[in-house]
Formats: sequence, C-alpha cells, structure tokens
Amino acid sequence: MGNRLVFGSVEYRLPIVPRRLSLALISDFGNAWSDEKAAEEMIVTAGVEGRIAIGPAALALGRANTMDGWSDGTEPNVYFRLVLINPF
Repeated sequence: MGNRLVFGSVEYRLPIVPRRLSLALISDFGNAWSDEKAAEEMIVTAGVEGRIAIGPAALALGRANTMDGWSDGTEPNVYFRLVLINPF
C-alpha cells in the first residue's frame, strides 16, 4: 500500500471485422509506494485478448501473465470480461 502510484496500459488492436471482432496484444504496468517506503520493482504483464462487440458493450476473452511468468513457463491466467463502454 502507499500514497503514490503509477500505472498504465498499452494495447495493439487488430480488427478482424471492423467495429465488431478484434484481437489485441496487451500490456499493463503499475506500482504503488509511500513516502516512507521506497518503490519496489514495477509489475508488468502482457497477454492476448479477443473481443466481440455487442451494441455499445463488448465481451472479451484473454490470456495474460507477468513478464516473469512468461519467461519461466508459468501457466497464464485466462479471463473473461464484460466491457460496458466499447470505444473501438
């Protein structure tokens, strides 16, 4: 826990069917620290995601892992999510 943070997300999206179906390479990063405690190593994740738009919402299915997890062969996390605002 801390009172300072940095975070972000990078995404390269490849439209399969424009505005309906897409694949993406994704990466998220972040860290939190406090004035009394030095920042630890940044957490960086990467993965792949498929997304299908349904009106103004979208359904996404993906696999993601930390960079260390990809390097040492750890099984990636599989996730499913509902996106309520679909800007792409």
